Amino acid sequence: MPKRKKLAEVEAVLLEAKTELDKKLAKVKKVKDRVADLEATANKLNSDKQAMEFKMNQSKSRMIRAEKLVGLLASEGVRWKADVVIMTEDIEKLVGNVFLSCACISYFGAFTGDYRKRLTD
Repeated sequence: MPKRKKLAEVEAVLLEAKTELDKKLAKVKKVKDRVADLEATANKLNSDKQAMEFKMNQSKSRMIRAEKLVGLLASEGVRWKADVVIMTEDIEKLVGNVFLSCACISYFGAFTGDYRKRLTD
């Protein structure tokens, strides 16, 4: 009987230890799950950060190219304005130039090539 009593006491201590161990294992599992969630969140945030850095670098290079293009187009704008002035003057003189051209073609047709050249010069 003393051995059975001792066995019962040891089994009671074992059961108490197992219960305590199960509680501790449950806490450890919760902590491990939380760590896994935090690692997953960290990985997702890291990949988001890398994607945003890539987009930021891409946008910076696009901005630099756009600024270069705007600078080049600004100088073209100056040239285009000068061309518009010249074309406006040409349009104003168009009717007179056509009239003179027709007169020259009609009048110079009877002369030789050298003489026509001297007349136009």
